[in-house]
Amino acid sequence: MNDRAKMAAILAEFKRRYGNEREHGKPFETLIRTIISQRNTDVSTAKVSKRLFKVARTPQSLAKIPLKRLQSILKPAGTWRQKAKYIHGVSEIILKSGNVPKTRHELMALPGVGPKTADIVLMYGFGIPSIAVDTHVNRIPRRLGLVSEKANIHEVKETLERITPKKDWYLVNHGFVSFGQEVCKAVNPKCIVCPFGQERIYKRKEKA
Repeated sequence: MNDRAKMAAILAEFKRRYGNEREHGKPFETLIRTIISQRNTDVSTAKVSKRLFKVARTPQSLAKIPLKRLQSILKPAGTWRQKAKYIHGVSEIILKSGNVPKTRHELMALPGVGPKTADIVLMYGFGIPSIAVDTHVNRIPRRLGLVSEKANIHEVKETLERITPKKDWYLVNHGFVSFGQEVCKAVNPKCIVCPFGQERIYKRKEKA
């Protein structure tokens, strides 16, 4: 079975498990939440984002928060001093421009925004197809043999985009993240219940 067929089988399983409904948030909130998520766990990101958005959730309100107070709110997230500076900077820039940028290039020009953050904002903030290579998307395709163990993040992204129909790019992010949180964990993965173990899912697809 070639890589495209393997990916199709994996996506079919993701659709069965998680559905294919696209959930989009507000672009600015998605951007801020993703900056908070950098080098942070999913659980901590959710808690800190909720804590911050109770205080402020617009460019206007975030830009007005004193830096030390913003740092205090973000402290549980790790690298909180730098993230506070990024969030202040991003808020001030967007406050002046009036809108969150809608292209990868423009997003990456913002403080603290790299390729992953830009892709997440495009996909989850604007609904623009893009594959963000976070820790789950980087780890699981290697384990499943879809990409080389030696591939860098850019090569992982290119490979997944090549073997996945563009209409399913959202499911790549949604599926691998959910699967990584539930089954294919970085530490102590639940291989015994993995539907892809020993190519079970691939064999089932071939018989269909």
